[in-house]
Amino acid sequence: MQKESTILTTDWFESKPLSGKKILITRSKEQSSSFTSKLITKGAKPVLCPLISYKLIEKEIYNKNIINNISNFDWIFFTSQNAVRFFFEILAKNCYDSRALSKCQVAAVGYKTKSELGKYNIKADFVPKRFSFDDLVAELDETINLKNKKILHPAQTGTCCRKPLENIYEWLIYEANFIEKIDDEIINQIKEDIDIITVFSSNTAKHFYRLVEKYNLAEVCRDMPLLATIGDETSGVVKQLFGRVDIIAESFTEDGLIESMEKYYAKDKFKIPSTSSS
Repeated sequence: MQKESTILTTDWFESKPLSGKKILITRSKEQSSSFTSKLITKGAKPVLCPLISYKLIEKEIYNKNIINNISNFDWIFFTSQNAVRFFFEILAKNCYDSRALSKCQVAAVGYKTKSELGKYNIKADFVPKRFSFDDLVAELDETINLKNKKILHPAQTGTCCRKPLENIYEWLIYEANFIEKIDDEIINQIKEDIDIITVFSSNTAKHFYRLVEKYNLAEVCRDMPLLATIGDETSGVVKQLFGRVDIIAESFTEDGLIESMEKYYAKDKFKIPSTSSS
């Protein structure tokens, strides 16, 4: 009896929804590594185009009114990885470490922020279900009365967070620098074969739109590439500027964005073509 031969192939990799898709990453270099690695494992081809970088506001290193009185705050609200990183950089430059927070409770917006806190041996006491500053305040206020609490919010300049409570002190400790020039190679790829442009913040969305106008890419970006976003605020800004948002992360994380991109292409892949009657 003749045995049937079995042929092993790598079609499983090529059949992934994101296989071969060129995805433009507009995040800063510091924040792109894990997202890039995850996209590669999904078969995608990441294209790095960091439109933004962040730096510490040096004068805040000498803000002794806050630094020497950290323990007087009941809560510290961290809304980004950068806020965590620059906050502890300031503490270190003043010969403090995570023990300075021993009398404070800590809230983190997003699992990435929570994870960043873990690098400094700080466990977040509260993480909201939805990843925004307003949701953090609203959800935590349902659990405890925040009106009588003294709250510190280390933040980025220009983010314009609405203060839902008067007792939240916003400490501006870092700022964003936007890149004004895009390499010709990236411009050509946007024009020709980028499948998805990912946008992670409203500020990045606004700056990218300015660059689109500067490099005469408005016509190219009218329908393609696809625009993929994280968060309600970012999605709203992208839709306002570009007239559309094609993919929105169901959960406000980079994993959630990847999953939503996969679902988008999987849905298209398994569409049944319509047949016209003769």
